Amino acid sequence: MGETGYEQKKKAVVRSSTSLLDILYIATIQAKQHPLIFWMSFLCCFLSVLSIMAVNTVVDYMPLIFLIEAEKAQGDIDFRIVAQNTSNPFLNYTAVTQLLSQPSLLQSKESDAILHELKTAPRQEYTGWLYRVDSGACTSTPVESVFCQSHPHASQCSATVCSEDGFFTRVFVIDDALERAANWGRGSSVTGEEGSPLSPDTVVLSQNIADALHVTTGDVVIMQLKLEPSFTRLLRPSDCSEGCDETRLEVWRQTVTRSVLRRRVRVSSSAHHKLPQGLSNFLFVDTSVDSSFLDDLLGGIRPANTTLADPPVLPSLESYSSFLHHYAHYIGANLPDKQKAAFYANGNYDRLKEELSTVLEAINYQLGFPLVTTQAPLLSELSARGNVNMYLSLITDLLLLLLLYLSANLLSNLTRIMIHNRMGDYRAMQQMGSRKGVLVTMILFQILLYAVFSTLLGVLLCYVLGVAFTRVMSRTLHLSISMSFSVKTLGLALLLGLLIPLLAAVPSIHGMLHQITTHHTSSTQVVEYTIQTSKHEHLLPPFVILISLLMSACGLAIYYFLPLGFISNNMTVVFYVFMLILLLFVVGLVMLLLPLLSPVATLVQRLLALFVSPGVASYSKSTLHNTRQRVFRTQLSLLFGYTLILFIDTIANSQSAILLTNLKYYYGSVIQLTPADRHLSTTESLIAQMKADTVLSSLSFAWISQPLRSATDTRPSLTTPGRVVGRDLELLAVDPEVFDTLFRVWVKEGERGEEGRRSAGLSHTLQEMDALYEAKNQTYAIVPTNIHDAFFTSIRSSTLALHFDDEYHALHPFTSLRWFPLYPFSPPLTYLSSYSSYALTSAKQFQQFGELMVDRIYVKTPYQDSTIRVEETNQYVHHLTSRYKNVIVGSIIPEYKTLKWSMDALSYLFLVITVIATLITAFSVVSNLSIFITNHTTEINILRAIGFTTRQITVAYLIITTSIVLAPLALGIAAGIIISYLISKQECMIVDIPTGFAVNPISLIVSIAICIAGQIVTTLFTLKRVFRRAIAESLKGE
Repeated sequence: MGETGYEQKKKAVVRSSTSLLDILYIATIQAKQHPLIFWMSFLCCFLSVLSIMAVNTVVDYMPLIFLIEAEKAQGDIDFRIVAQNTSNPFLNYTAVTQLLSQPSLLQSKESDAILHELKTAPRQEYTGWLYRVDSGACTSTPVESVFCQSHPHASQCSATVCSEDGFFTRVFVIDDALERAANWGRGSSVTGEEGSPLSPDTVVLSQNIADALHVTTGDVVIMQLKLEPSFTRLLRPSDCSEGCDETRLEVWRQTVTRSVLRRRVRVSSSAHHKLPQGLSNFLFVDTSVDSSFLDDLLGGIRPANTTLADPPVLPSLESYSSFLHHYAHYIGANLPDKQKAAFYANGNYDRLKEELSTVLEAINYQLGFPLVTTQAPLLSELSARGNVNMYLSLITDLLLLLLLYLSANLLSNLTRIMIHNRMGDYRAMQQMGSRKGVLVTMILFQILLYAVFSTLLGVLLCYVLGVAFTRVMSRTLHLSISMSFSVKTLGLALLLGLLIPLLAAVPSIHGMLHQITTHHTSSTQVVEYTIQTSKHEHLLPPFVILISLLMSACGLAIYYFLPLGFISNNMTVVFYVFMLILLLFVVGLVMLLLPLLSPVATLVQRLLALFVSPGVASYSKSTLHNTRQRVFRTQLSLLFGYTLILFIDTIANSQSAILLTNLKYYYGSVIQLTPADRHLSTTESLIAQMKADTVLSSLSFAWISQPLRSATDTRPSLTTPGRVVGRDLELLAVDPEVFDTLFRVWVKEGERGEEGRRSAGLSHTLQEMDALYEAKNQTYAIVPTNIHDAFFTSIRSSTLALHFDDEYHALHPFTSLRWFPLYPFSPPLTYLSSYSSYALTSAKQFQQFGELMVDRIYVKTPYQDSTIRVEETNQYVHHLTSRYKNVIVGSIIPEYKTLKWSMDALSYLFLVITVIATLITAFSVVSNLSIFITNHTTEINILRAIGFTTRQITVAYLIITTSIVLAPLALGIAAGIIISYLISKQECMIVDIPTGFAVNPISLIVSIAICIAGQIVTTLFTLKRVFRRAIAESLKGE
């Protein structure tokens, strides 16, 4: 009979007269002869590469998403140049603009980039409603004829509108630079559908309004506007020099507040959000287009029900365009869009901010008086969102560690099985004179076969999924995002797909070479192991157990008991230190549980042995005891694997809590109200009216004041004894509800020196403070930790000097052990409360610092700490906007939807990683148990020879394998639950959100079921393969 190509190639290999192609051919044939091992190895590498690349790709694109979301909230403005003194509206902005327009002053030495764009945002606004025109589905609502006097087409004054489709909005008059920002992506000029300039009857809708009304560019909407009393402020003194007395102005003011303009306009939908979030809810009317629309809007309206024969007419756009410029809200300097992400990633934002501050100092020096200050709102917003990205990056690194361990363990076992199946061939080839290097090359080629193909397939599939992901992001964020892999992502793919399989094979190859050298006479494929029967040998030295105990105790104490912010003011440092401490605790906890593996396995075996015959119970007990060293590796992989699996599952199920954490920290509450009249008494009356509203009875209301200013519009500064330079800060008054329902801070209890503890409620804490501080003439404040750390002193035992309006006030602080929520004020805040207590100053006592004006009202829903109900929140918003016309209503629902989309995507990715890790762990169990039972073939045949039935042997090995698997499985789940509890409690401790148990019980049950099913099927399948051979033949072979 002729020899096959495989036999010929093998003889060539033995003669060492072959090429690498021949070795590759033999490796391919051997892989085909054992396809199960090949495809299991292939699947392990493929899943590892695909999962780690998918997660890293999402994390790599998170900075871009956060940058876009930050621009939604803070606008396409990198630096705001704000007037330091606004008491004089005619400050020389022209001189400032000329200085800022010089590239030499604004060129970054580090980045060689120029702040190239200056923008003004006039604060002229109108409130109103938009209605989508829908002639077939809604009740006909004729438009009053009085509002159509100036409309060129009288027939358009009667339209069918849907009142329930109305969307509350405001109209801003903006300059052409900001208008271009609203239409970012359309080009340098504002155009309609066909590229022509917008007509005077066309307005630009921000994307969120267009989506809410279901309209696109070219559609027609009904715009209903209500003129605000603030329009009287547009009248310059020269406009009222003749025939414009105070009485007529007062009548006009009262009339205008009841006047509305309803006009049919065409829509040009903005392609992107590039304005601050406060401006994203607006219609945009450009001052650069034909002014007839604005003239009609501002000057051509005749109020209804007025008896005045000749009401005063507001000035036209041209007559107050320069006036608008002087009343600009801010001047902003912009970076080029393409450089923003790189600037933030490389840390150049801080350097550029310092350089801009230097430029502004030079401007103030040239002008001779302090005119402007600088703010970097986008940087602050990115810093807040950057913590999330940092968190995700660290979790990705933990995923890498998990996959490294599980993949290396499984691939090592599969390589052992592969070598075990071909041991007879390797020994024969070695005895015939083949070199060891050729055998090693042959094994490495078999490994590279599945490693290379699995890596290429994983990268290709991840690229396809990434393209789909970027397209979804592009549609959602209205951008054009291209797909690309970072160097780190590709490096991790090569590490998990190529390097780890090769490194995992090294111990098995070394063991194979040792065996074929020391066992020359054996030609069987069964690998013999020395059975360890020592009863007193420790699995772990006592020293290792002691170190593990110390690691767990220290990690738990530092992680759980020390407050956030004790390490550094840098949240990045704090987060990484705490997560590394948590990882230290995880490793220590796993190592501490290792000595319990053998006792728990023995306990499981004894419980199961109660239901079987004494012979089966005795054999299972002795086998489990004698092989405890050999199964230790299997149990370790299960223990560590399931601990990390539950850790990742905890992270996956904590995404909603993390989302609520960020929203709560940044926004404070689900709904925010901005009252038209910001006086405290009016605001409190408004809150009382809302509380009496039956629809709003379940809501909580709390206010926060505007930063208190002196008569010269300067900020207060804070100093301590022995410190010369003060620290500027914002001084705010807050409602007690803010403390009790939103912040719920820990407070150090003054001079008693006790560590901060969780207060049962603000009122209880204040009662204790009152007992400590009975003096009524002192001012007390809650000072955030970051202010406390800035002075490097024990604030608890010192008195701060508050320099305000050329006066010094003694301020007695209570130090908060947590950082306060983020607000668009800089630098960090000191809060004073209006609580009527000895310890905290009442609202009346604030008047010594300045007039108290409310900035906003926070509305808390009863469920916002645990979830956000979109529909119910929208109903509250609709009721507030329709019932209370003197407030501007805002909510976090748009931000919540966008963030929820990204967090849900990450949550699903983490769950996929959990499933993949579970499958890899199950494959590891299958491979280890297969080797374990195969190595007991001799004992199984001896049992069959002395009279044990196949059923008894099967029951015995089911007890043994169940004991081997259940012990680490139970301990791993226990460790994972402990970690999940600690993570949940830590999140709750930091942000006061009751996160609850974070592990998904369904995924936990499925994971356990997969592992146990793999153990049972492997045991039955392997034993069935052993039972196929006759007893005599098997013993003869052995």
